[in-house]
Amino acid sequence: MSKPDCSFTHIFLLSFFTLPLMAANKTVKQVNHDLEIELINVIEVVDKKIVTNNEVEISSDSALTKPLYDTGEMFRSVTGMTALRRGGRGFEPVIRGQSQRRINVITDGAFQFSAGPGRMDPPTTYISLDSFDRVTVIKGNRSVIYGAGGSGGTIRFEHQRPIFYDNHYQGKLSTGYISNSEMITNAADIAMGTETGYLRVFASNKSSGNYDDGRGQTVASAFKSDSWGLISGLDLTPNQYMEFSLEASNNGESLYPGNGMDAVFADSKSFKAKWQYEFDAGIIDYLKINIFRGDVDHLMNNYSVRNRNIMPNGMATLTSSDTWGGKLISKISLSQSDITFGIDFLANNKNAILYQDLGKDGTLDNVTSLLWPEVEQRLFGGFIQWNYTLNYFSQLRTGLRLDKFKSKASTATTITGMMGNATPVNLYQNFYGFANLGIPSTESTNPGLVLGLDNQLSSSLQLSTNLSLSSRNPDPTELYLARNMMGNFWVGNPELKTERHQQIELTLFSQEESTNWSVSIFWDEIKNYIDRYSFASATLYRNINAHIKGFEFDLSKRISDNLSSSLGLSYSRGIGDKGNLGQISPLQTQLNLDYQLQNWSLGTEIILASRQKHFNPDVDVAQETPGFVLLNIYSQWTLNKNFHAEAGIANLLEKNYAYHVNSANLDPFSPDAVRVNEPGRQLWIKLFLTF
Repeated sequence: MSKPDCSFTHIFLLSFFTLPLMAANKTVKQVNHDLEIELINVIEVVDKKIVTNNEVEISSDSALTKPLYDTGEMFRSVTGMTALRRGGRGFEPVIRGQSQRRINVITDGAFQFSAGPGRMDPPTTYISLDSFDRVTVIKGNRSVIYGAGGSGGTIRFEHQRPIFYDNHYQGKLSTGYISNSEMITNAADIAMGTETGYLRVFASNKSSGNYDDGRGQTVASAFKSDSWGLISGLDLTPNQYMEFSLEASNNGESLYPGNGMDAVFADSKSFKAKWQYEFDAGIIDYLKINIFRGDVDHLMNNYSVRNRNIMPNGMATLTSSDTWGGKLISKISLSQSDITFGIDFLANNKNAILYQDLGKDGTLDNVTSLLWPEVEQRLFGGFIQWNYTLNYFSQLRTGLRLDKFKSKASTATTITGMMGNATPVNLYQNFYGFANLGIPSTESTNPGLVLGLDNQLSSSLQLSTNLSLSSRNPDPTELYLARNMMGNFWVGNPELKTERHQQIELTLFSQEESTNWSVSIFWDEIKNYIDRYSFASATLYRNINAHIKGFEFDLSKRISDNLSSSLGLSYSRGIGDKGNLGQISPLQTQLNLDYQLQNWSLGTEIILASRQKHFNPDVDVAQETPGFVLLNIYSQWTLNKNFHAEAGIANLLEKNYAYHVNSANLDPFSPDAVRVNEPGRQLWIKLFLTF
């Protein structure tokens, strides 16, 4: 069956023809389908489509509209977001056309970075959504307290302290199944304690086979994943609280059609500690200190998981990423304002080596390339943020931060390669013309600034204006990657400059009894944008000037006592000195219609994406991406306060499609596919038991 081509105009027409359907004006309890989103600081819980100040809150207890293979995949349900697929695992979140180090991903106050140069394992790979109580998405740069950068936005995963009522224990068990890939998931989250302390233990397991796309072609996407963790918290005094946590994630053999290798393992372990003191009197509200450490080890090859190479020798990449840091933060409350200030530190060491394995016996005989030549990056920062109430209708937000960035590649002069004379520095010099480079290193001092004004225009209408300046430092791959494999080169640029993002955003949103809507427009002017490009047989990096612009629209409507609907529409466009920016979604929309009766509900979801004509052949698949239309149906049923079930059919019409934000297909066993296609029809069910 051919794939439908949805044009920009078609999606606009279909989206706005649905508005009359949403015009009824009756009160109904909202159906929490997919991932719950709150209007932060405005109302408690509303339909998932409305966003205040572009801050989106997601609850892991909310019902689903479609199955999830990976934590990163869930962000496709948020207007203005998507996720890049390379296989069944390791979805890369994208906010308004920005991803990777342009998004800060924070887990209980901690950072953790991927260990694969090809980003088969973005940070969300090591996060098990089943145990998290709250996920907050901040679109764009709206605060200086969550670290440097974050021009695309910030994603925060949080475990919350359990509250015990009649019993001194509570828990949640879940199990799920997805047809097509025959994926099985199991999870447990149990806590016990009192008013002054607790212990929480959680674990999850996922096992998935390959899935078939809409044409019935097998997509290599099988994986196995186990994770566990424990958190312990204690009130040392009525004013002091201490918390410790340990977490680990073990990802076994994972297949990646969007990469030349499959993953043998990708394992992480992390430790976090927090201390908090709340003041009874005076202007200081609290003082908080947190420290963290997270280590990731990763092995990929092209022969042991699947023999993708007919040659007698194989290639393998062994990598590691070790991250540690901490933050001290305090808050002062005055009569009409509050001031939050602090300091933070972030360190990351990365090492990656490409080996030739003679005979494919796992001995990793010859070092071919020092992909990451023992890269060390350090970031020291200080920040202050001031929220001032101008009057009953207006609030001013200002923030300033300053960061000192240091980076070096310690082994860039080490000789590697079978010819005995290759070094990473030689590659940098050959492709960029550097002279007397020595041990490559860089230092910079970078500012960050936020200025916002929120105005209450009427009882239901609010306007939020946000201006910001943020600085995004080059990552280890962009600076120092050094790969030479059979005449194909991938080489970082040690003299890249720090990106400077100057952003403006206007958001108008309304909340009424039965109708909620918001519309946002944004522009990001970028100086020294780090652009990945191709030259002959090499992949290289350079600084250019660029901008990203776009808009988002969200609407939710209560149609009757039992019927509700929602609409989300988003568009982004990125243009640089050298042409289109890569990995930016076309116009997309999502429509939901939900019917609810007491303890059960039924819903339909339509997802539309227009044809993407604006692409970067050096980053994207070198051709236009066809549009598509999807239909999902989903339901939920609550037997009693302890048992809950969800089920549905995703891609009901079995369309064959792929998102534009995607990887080119590199799977030798499926040579006809252009991109990594999405699954065909999937039947799914998930059962929950709480106590």
